[in-house]
Parts: sequence; structure tokens; C-alpha cells
Amino acid sequence: EMIIVDDGSTDSTAAVVRSFDDSRIKLFQQVNKGPNHLGETYNFALKCAKGELAAILEGDDTWPSDKLATQVPDFADAEVVLSWGLAQIVSFDGRELSITPPKLPSSEACTNNPIGRATYTMLQPDWMTFAFPVTVMMRRTALDKIGGFIQAPYFRTVDLSTFLALGLEGHWAFHDSICGRWRRHPDSITRNELPTIFNNAYRLCAEFARQNRGRLGVTEKEYAALHRQWGAFQYQRCMLLGRILASEKRFKESAAFFRRAGIYPIGKWSLSLLTGALFLVSLQLSPEAVFKLAGKRPWQEQYERDLDPIVSLDMEPDDFGVESFGA
Repeated sequence: EMIIVDDGSTDSTAAVVRSFDDSRIKLFQQVNKGPNHLGETYNFALKCAKGELAAILEGDDTWPSDKLATQVPDFADAEVVLSWGLAQIVSFDGRELSITPPKLPSSEACTNNPIGRATYTMLQPDWMTFAFPVTVMMRRTALDKIGGFIQAPYFRTVDLSTFLALGLEGHWAFHDSICGRWRRHPDSITRNELPTIFNNAYRLCAEFARQNRGRLGVTEKEYAALHRQWGAFQYQRCMLLGRILASEKRFKESAAFFRRAGIYPIGKWSLSLLTGALFLVSLQLSPEAVFKLAGKRPWQEQYERDLDPIVSLDMEPDDFGVESFGA
């Protein structure tokens, strides 16, 4: 069956749906709730569904014709709670771009065997949601067990929080083939709000790690690694903002971000780089000489990650906090 929730759209969605005479297609219309209530909308659709399996198809995305036939058999194994595969990124005008994830995590993470390995991998800033929603199929009983789709009040997506929880419920099946096509819309949340998403993901991952410490099967060393990885990631982002602002001769603001970078757990070498950059901007000079001496790439090459900026110039130093992965 296909459960379609029309979230107050202003296009011809409802008319197109009604043009199909098929009892398996069910249309529900609601006043627009938007991404801040995405979990609520998803769970409404889940409540209306009768199937044993659930898969997500957002309005901009598409599935290959063999997706369901490929993934449904995975659930013959009672231990499997989620199936996923590669996603083809497609431009808004239909051009095929790259495949994501560009590299695969470990085989243990791909199959979540032992249980919790996918979750631990998604807690890391370099991975997060490696299983893209358009490729995913889930066992309904597992979704019900975790309370349905999960959305933190400060997070405008449901995928990361939901998949983190499903990673504690059973094994995953992986297909090294295209299981969904993710269309990149120029006005998408991912495109326009990624810097904020990263900061909120840091908070989400830390909260999840603390709350599920007894179930994750993660060693103290691995918890410490999560703390270091997120600290290094946030340090790099603050340093990048400092460099960009210095290039615009906004030296006072640049210095504020360099100082903010110092709140994260960094080594002596990173601290020396930070100190040198801060000294130069205090003299209203470009800090690029110290970055070049340290073998760093020009900031222009670091400004975008997979075509999406990882920082924005309207951010404030206080946007970058420090989270605890401890008990």
C-alpha cells in the first residue's frame, strides 16, 4: 500500500493521487505542519499503514523499479530490522551526480552485526546517517518498539534519531546497489541548514550516547574517541569560520571564532596553529601564512563538503558548544 500525506501542499499533489483508481493508494491531507513536526507526520502515516514493513519516499525522491523486490526478502531473516543500500544523488533537473555514501563503513556497521555497530558508527561526525532514508526499509514491529519515528524538538529531521534507535534492535541488511534516488532540491533543509544540523547532531549524538550507555556495547576507549572526534570536527569548523572572516577583514569576529576553537579537546600542534592564527588576526593580518606553513589547504577548498557548506557566516561563536559523551 502507499500512504500519501499531503502536508498542505499548494501544487496538484491531491489531484494526481486521485487520478489513480487503486485501493492500495491512500491519500491523507492536513494543514501544513512543516519539518519541525516531521516526526508527527511520519507517525500519522505509520498509524494508517497496515503492512509489516515500512519504507520512506519523500516527495522529491524516487525508487528504482526493483527496490521492493530486492529488499523485502531480507526480512525473511527474523533478526533483520532494517534494510538499506546505496543512494544515487540526482540534481533538481534530473542529472545523476554522485553515489552516497561515497565510501562504506565497516562490514560490521553495514550489517549492524554485532548489534549496535551501526549506531556507534552513526554517532561519529564523519558518518552520521550513512543509510539514506530513501534507500531504507524497516520492520514495523521494530519501529513500534522504539515508539515510531523519533524527532528531537531541536532537530528538523527524523532519520538520524530513528536509525540510531533501530541500530539497537536487530541486524541490518545491506545492498551494494542503488536502492533509492535522492533529489537535491536547491531549497532543501540539507542544502540550506547543514551548519545548524551539524551542531544539533552533535547534541543529539551526545544525548543518545549518554542515555543508552548500557545498551550500546561501546568501550570506554570508544566513548573517548567519540568525544575527541566531535571536538576535532567542531574545532575545524570554528577555525574555518575564523579564516573566512579574516579574508573579509572582519578580524574581531575572526578572533572570536579562533578563541572558540580553543574550547575543544585538541593536541599541542592544533593549539600552536590556533595561537599563531589568533596572533596574526590580533594585528589585523591574514592568518593564512600559518595555515600554509602547517600544510593546510586553502580555506576555499574546505568551505564545502559534498557541495553543502559546513559553516555559515551568520553563525555566532556561542552556537558551538561542548557536549559530553560520558555517563
